[in-house]
Amino acid sequence: MELESSWKKVGEGKDDLLSALLAMPLISKLPSKDPLEKIRRAILINACWGLLIGSGYIFVLLRWPAWPIIACLGIGVVFLFMGVAKTLVLYKDLGKPADGYTLLQEMERHYHAIRRWIHLQQWGNLLLLPFYLTAGVLLGWGLGSGQPIGEIIQKPRFLITLLVLIAVAAPLYWVLAKWMSQKAFGQVADRLKENIDALKNEL
Repeated sequence: MELESSWKKVGEGKDDLLSALLAMPLISKLPSKDPLEKIRRAILINACWGLLIGSGYIFVLLRWPAWPIIACLGIGVVFLFMGVAKTLVLYKDLGKPADGYTLLQEMERHYHAIRRWIHLQQWGNLLLLPFYLTAGVLLGWGLGSGQPIGEIIQKPRFLITLLVLIAVAAPLYWVLAKWMSQKAFGQVADRLKENIDALKNEL
């Protein structure tokens, strides 16, 4: 009862949910006190990188406005900025409590939201990989050979090269993406899960 009473007071006079949560007596005894704060910082950094990479793609589109590159990178840019928007929504959501939730429900809500976001990042980038590779091959081939993009795309050798690159890069990307996600977000999410389990044991 004391725990739920404290939870109902969380946020009173405070704009930051995380500061209020970590100030609660029970939370201060849990194994890791600040997993949400760490993952919020990592998520914000991820959003900033997304904006920077998207800006680089836009520069490429303006510098080399061939229609195949515009089509491939254009799709990538749209979904990249959609991903950044979802990332910023998650960042904001992790800082504010939802009405009617208990402390345990709120922590579990955050944990599942973070896991869904990690999953979306991994699969979304994997599905966009062929578009990025196509644009990269066309741009590199065009700059290296001096041939027009329209001619390059009609060559059978271009299609073979592209298919081989996708076949090799996709599994490598998947392994690397899972490792990077675990390194940047998964370990902190795991600590949040530890806090949830510890809280369940205390109740």
